[in-house]
Amino acid sequence: MDVARLVLFGMGLWVVAFLVMLPFRARLEEAGRGYWLWTCVAGFGLGILGYVLASRARRPRFGAQHQVQIVDAGDHHSGPARQPVQHH
Repeated sequence: MDVARLVLFGMGLWVVAFLVMLPFRARLEEAGRGYWLWTCVAGFGLGILGYVLASRARRPRFGAQHQVQIVDAGDHHSGPARQPVQHH
């Protein structure tokens, strides 16, 4: 499952909710529910943060391509027993 796409979908739902309630702003204010519009804005804003975090999570970390693995060099009596091997 692609989390970044899921977050984008959720952000889209917040935008739709905002646009649906926008024509009723005065009624919402009169009823003491004016904060509902701001809830949509906050949901969208948190979605941006979630999208950034989800996008970073699926990218490989810096240096992941250059892992060093220790392997046995064979002869333990004539030199170092282990040598680092670079993988690219």
